[in-house]
Amino acid sequence: MNRASWIRQLGIYTWKSFRQLFYEKKWTVLISTLVIDLLLLLVLNRDKMFVEYMDTRTGLFAIACACIWIGLFNSVQSICRERETVKHEHMMSNLSLSAYICARLVYEAVICFFEAILTGSVMLLYFNEAVHNSIFAPFDLFISLWMLIFAADSCGILISSISKTPEMAMTIMPFVLIVQLIMSGFIFELKGITKAVSMITISKWGMRTLCVCCKINQYPPEEIKSYEYGIYHQNIAEYSTGGARIFFLWFVLLLFVTIFSALSVLALQFVDKDKR
Repeated sequence: MNRASWIRQLGIYTWKSFRQLFYEKKWTVLISTLVIDLLLLLVLNRDKMFVEYMDTRTGLFAIACACIWIGLFNSVQSICRERETVKHEHMMSNLSLSAYICARLVYEAVICFFEAILTGSVMLLYFNEAVHNSIFAPFDLFISLWMLIFAADSCGILISSISKTPEMAMTIMPFVLIVQLIMSGFIFELKGITKAVSMITISKWGMRTLCVCCKINQYPPEEIKSYEYGIYHQNIAEYSTGGARIFFLWFVLLLFVTIFSALSVLALQFVDKDKR
């Protein structure tokens, strides 16, 4: 396939995705995002978030988990619903699977951008006074939320590419969420193989990104509690804001997107062998 044909297919499938956004009312994902954001506000401590270390760390973990859920939910059924169409067009019309996946990524990147704007705006407005008194840049928060949601979204695309039916995709998704929760390193202390596994989870790097962009080390533990100081000193280097660390963390999340996308293209190579 020549470059012109690949670009043409990219444009066709990107436009198709955006048409579905309006004609099939897929913009309602923004409403579900807003509902999740408002539910977060019910459990986050307004008096201590962006004021005290432990409450801020816990709150950012809750936000990271919400972002992963939002991203996965965006796309986990997006490709398996069209699997029969993809198979037919790949066999009969020389469909470029890489152009198809890239078109989906362009569409999802736009959706994730608006979800990040919505989530970030809700948080900044609700914690306006605390944010005003802190020293982190809201712009960094928007970018971090966007990259985290997009990384989870690309994982959803991979799940959808592997799954032959929407039901299979929805069966796999809870297991992915559980792994992200357990292997994040936030709830349990991980050692050995589990610590190694945590390094390839979106939640681990997403949590780091949010903590670094919000400069969490500026909030020391309020009371002298051994477990709080233990956690604080354990993570003070991990959440350091020195140098270009935030750019490195954004790069890692972008690397997740790249790897998941490449694996999605590889998974769809077997779509012609579907026996359904």
